Amino acid sequence: MKTKGAVFENVRSLLNPGGVVFGSTILWNGVNNSFLARYFINVNNAKGVMTNKQDDLDSLKQNLEQHFLESSVKIVGSMALFWAKK
Repeated sequence: MKTKGAVFENVRSLLNPGGVVFGSTILWNGVNNSFLARYFINVNNAKGVMTNKQDDLDSLKQNLEQHFLESSVKIVGSMALFWAKK
């Protein structure tokens, strides 16, 4: 998740004042992943489709707070739904 902070930095520079960015990620750490979620994450990381085995809730929150004035993260299962405002 640490290297993904660069994405937030770059997106922030493109937003107008008051602009909002939103998205989602499947977390590996910091949530209770079911067997099916762990399987899905492992398969897709092995194929190179995703690179989220280092993603965790605390790092996501820290990255958002570092780059944006306002942010929110909601956990739904293994998913982190987030928004951040410039």
